[in-house]
Amino acid sequence: MRNKLHVLILFLLVASSMLAACGGGDDKEPEKKKEKWETINLPQSIKADTGISLQIPEGWSGIATSGDIRIGNTEEVLNLLVFGGFSDPAPDQFGMMVIDIGLVKDKAAEMGLAENASLKEVAHTMTQSMIAGEGASIAGDISTLKLGGHPAASATVQDANAQTIGMYIYVDIDGMLIVAGGVGAPGELDKFKDSALAIAASIKYEPA
Repeated sequence: MRNKLHVLILFLLVASSMLAACGGGDDKEPEKKKEKWETINLPQSIKADTGISLQIPEGWSGIATSGDIRIGNTEEVLNLLVFGGFSDPAPDQFGMMVIDIGLVKDKAAEMGLAENASLKEVAHTMTQSMIAGEGASIAGDISTLKLGGHPAASATVQDANAQTIGMYIYVDIDGMLIVAGGVGAPGELDKFKDSALAIAASIKYEPA
C-alpha cells in the first residue's frame, strides 16, 4: 500500500496543473485499532539472571527467583507463589510464572514433533502435557498472535466444569521459547487475560 501511495504522490507532483488541482488529498492508511492489552500501562520492570526481563502493571508485584520470574496481581499472591500455597486461588487472585525453557526446535523434538513444527503445534502439545492428569483441558483453539513483535501462541485452560482457570502464553524470541503461565479462580480469567498478554508482550530475552 505504501509503495502504491508513493507512486501516486510522485504522479501527482508531475501531473498537469488540472490533475494536480483535482487530486492531492491526504490518503493515509487507517490506523489499526489497538487491542485492550496494548493499552495497559506497565510501569514496573523485573529482570532475571536468565536474561528474561519484563514489565508489570501498577499495583502488581513480581520477583526474579532462581530460573524464573513470578508475578502476582497483589503482594499476597506473590508471597503464595514464592513460599507455596497458591494451588487453589481465591476470587480476584491471579498469579503468573515466566520462564525460558530452551529452543523451540529442541522442545518440539522432545515432544515427538518435527523440528520445524509450528509454534501453535508446540503450544498445543506442551499445554496438553502440563495439564495432563489435572482434570483440566484446553478451551477452544490455540490462538496465534504477535506479542512485542515476536510470534506467540496462547492456550486457555478450563477445569472439569468448563470454567476457565488460566492460560499459557508461548513467545518465540529469536528461536528461544519463553512460557508465561497464569492461573486464577475458576471463571475469572477474563479479568486478567489482557494484563497477562500485556506482560507477555513486554518480555525481552538478553542472555549474558
